[in-house]
Amino acid sequence: MKDMDQNGTIVITRWKQIVFYGLFQDGRPVELYVCSDIDRLLGNVYMARIERIVDGISAAFLQLGGGDKAYINLKERGREPGLKAGSLLPVQIVKEGTKTKLPRASRYIDLPGICFSFILYEEGLRLSKKITDPDERKRLSDLVRKWGHEGFCVIIRTRAEGLDEETLKREYEALRQKALKLTKSAEHAAYGSLLHERPPHYILLGEEISGNAVDRILTDQEDIYRKLLTQYGMREDLLTVSYYEDDYPLDKL
Repeated sequence: MKDMDQNGTIVITRWKQIVFYGLFQDGRPVELYVCSDIDRLLGNVYMARIERIVDGISAAFLQLGGGDKAYINLKERGREPGLKAGSLLPVQIVKEGTKTKLPRASRYIDLPGICFSFILYEEGLRLSKKITDPDERKRLSDLVRKWGHEGFCVIIRTRAEGLDEETLKREYEALRQKALKLTKSAEHAAYGSLLHERPPHYILLGEEISGNAVDRILTDQEDIYRKLLTQYGMREDLLTVSYYEDDYPLDKL
């Protein structure tokens, strides 16, 4: 029980193949989620092939490989020269499909972190509107420009506010290397290649919650704990990952 007696804790547990997780503050649930612990397309990046283009609805229908399909809205980036049936292009799945609709993909590939997000195939620098202090906005912008962001769009997230340069640069460089690796892989990837497998939402929730609302993740599942360490192990100064070992079951808290 003592593991819950603090603000901003994400709790993750599992029953059979169902994962239960959420954000707790002062021991009380603020956000709760339930999901099936099975493979999903959402967030994954594929080297897709255009099956056909339908100009009337400004859409291109894609083959992802393995029988999976998706579509992109051509208005997102406009009709690019040379884009035709058979063309290969890297895309990220941004919305799951339904019984009557294919998953939606995007040409803009998002690699999120706690303090930053990198958008591939776009350029620029954006800051969270929640960072309102002009001096802090300038400081953070100057840091990103000093580190370099050519070839990517970098979004400075709310969590970056007030953090020291060393802490920020550690995550920034890790995301930058991931973005460079993905971009390079895409240059020579074959059709159907899985260029990036995005972790499930319960792993990424710590990055998605804005501001300083969370400072720890707690789980009683060994495999999930290992995945969390892989995701956040280099950033323990931003978010602590803990394994729950109390005798009282976590799912009963």
